Amino acid sequence: MITWNNNRFTLIKGWANSVISNDIHSEFVNNCELIRNCDEFLTAVGNHPVEQFIENYKINLISIAKQLNSDINDYEYAINCFKHGDGIDVHNDFYENTQHQIRGIIWINPSSVEGTTVYNEERGKPIGMLGGDPGDLLIFESNEDSFHSAINNMLIDRYTVNFTFSV
Repeated sequence: MITWNNNRFTLIKGWANSVISNDIHSEFVNNCELIRNCDEFLTAVGNHPVEQFIENYKINLISIAKQLNSDINDYEYAINCFKHGDGIDVHNDFYENTQHQIRGIIWINPSSVEGTTVYNEERGKPIGMLGGDPGDLLIFESNEDSFHSAINNMLIDRYTVNFTFSV
C-alpha cells in the first residue's frame, strides 16, 4: 500500500482491495437498486462486502480522518454510481457552520476508473487526479480551498463509497 498525504488530501492505494473483485462487483451490480437522488450521480442500494469491511475497520478509518481533524469520531456513507457522462463540476464541499468538514471516497470497481481531480483554485487548471484504482481510499479536508471534481468519461459505471465524517 502506498500512502500519500499532503495534510489536505490523504490517499491510501488499495486500502479496501481485499473485498474488490470481478465476482463481487458483478454480484453487487446485478442486485443493487440505482436511485437518482440528484442530477450528478445515482445512489446504489444493496449489500456490498465493502460495507462489512468498513465496519470492521471503523477505528482505522476514523484514525486516518483524525489526521486531518482530531475531533472526528464518526461517519456516514453511501455507495454511489456515476454512469458514463455523469459528473460533478469543480466544487469544495464546504458549508459554513457545519461539523462535516472531512470527506472520504473508496473506489469499489474491480478495474481502474477515473479518480477525483483536484485544483488549487475553483476555475484553475487541475493539479492532478487522486484515486480511481480498486480499493483506493481518499480522505480530504473540505474547506474553502479544497476544490475537486469527478466525472465518468469511461464506458463502465464508476462505483464509489462516499463518506461524510463528523465530530
